[in-house]
Amino acid sequence: MRNSSLEILVLTYSTSAIILRRRDIGEWDRLYIAYTREHGKLSLLGKGTRRSKAKLASHLEPYAEVDLVIARGKAIDRITFARTIRSSATIAVPYERVQVAAYIAECVDHLTRDQHRDVALFDLLRDALEVITQHHSSLVTLHFSLVTPFTLRLLSILGYTPQLDRCVECRTTLPNGPVTGVPLRGGLVCQPCTPSSRGGTPLTDGDREHLAASVAAFRPFSPSMPLITFTQGLLEAHLWQPLRTTLTFSTLTRERERVSIAES
Repeated sequence: MRNSSLEILVLTYSTSAIILRRRDIGEWDRLYIAYTREHGKLSLLGKGTRRSKAKLASHLEPYAEVDLVIARGKAIDRITFARTIRSSATIAVPYERVQVAAYIAECVDHLTRDQHRDVALFDLLRDALEVITQHHSSLVTLHFSLVTPFTLRLLSILGYTPQLDRCVECRTTLPNGPVTGVPLRGGLVCQPCTPSSRGGTPLTDGDREHLAASVAAFRPFSPSMPLITFTQGLLEAHLWQPLRTTLTFSTLTRERERVSIAES
């Protein structure tokens, strides 16, 4: 009896997880990509979860936080139990929230390796999704107040923190004042080196303060357009392929610029 119990423990494991995305497989099954607190990103099989009366399916909606029991398999592990911790129902309405959640989930999916555990990343993902559920502003406001600080903190956690204290060209300490952000160089450039740096974005002291704060901790704020552009450039420099949600980002950037011009 004792050996049977030990065997069950070895063949199954439990974890907290956030569902990043799902994909239909065959006639009745789904593949779930989840970022877990204890095991990092996992690809998991949900047997029969496409059936209308499947009990597991309602707990495995994208962007939901769940407790899982998983059975180990030869080719792929299988979800045997799921319990909702935080439902994604409030993210699904209005649709604008879904677009922001999709961007965040896609960033995590593209920038992480399978089974690479990072508790700080799990907590960041959970905190960002929680902010979405509590936000009632327009899509433009929600997107930029959340996405820019999230992206900067995500890059920092993954080891891609931009160089903020020294010029990436001449390596001298950066004084206070305006600088140029160069995403492909991974940091900031001093004024004397700016003419030789291509693809740069002018940044103010205020932008630099937001940069420093955001790589250290996640806290939503309203970024300037140059800081949005620089942050998106940093992200794209580390992606192996473009995000599907990039089109949404580009559309919103044009809308943000239009609003800024109208208000000036």
